[in-house]
Amino acid sequence: MGNSNEFMCLLQVKIHEEHPEYGFDGHKGYGTKAHMEAIHKYGPCPYHRRTFAPMKYMPGGSAYDGA
Repeated sequence: MGNSNEFMCLLQVKIHEEHPEYGFDGHKGYGTKAHMEAIHKYGPCPYHRRTFAPMKYMPGGSAYDGA
């Protein structure tokens, strides 16, 4: 494996194979509008960091209160 960027790209492709609905192969982990809409629609997958600021208050996030 060449470097951490190469590893992360390969990891994103692998995650996409498990969870294609989030488009991990297209955004490489960045919170694009389409990705955030997918999280709202499907909820977070096991790879989403629930403490990440944009995720915290979404359904399944660490600070979500059900509202």
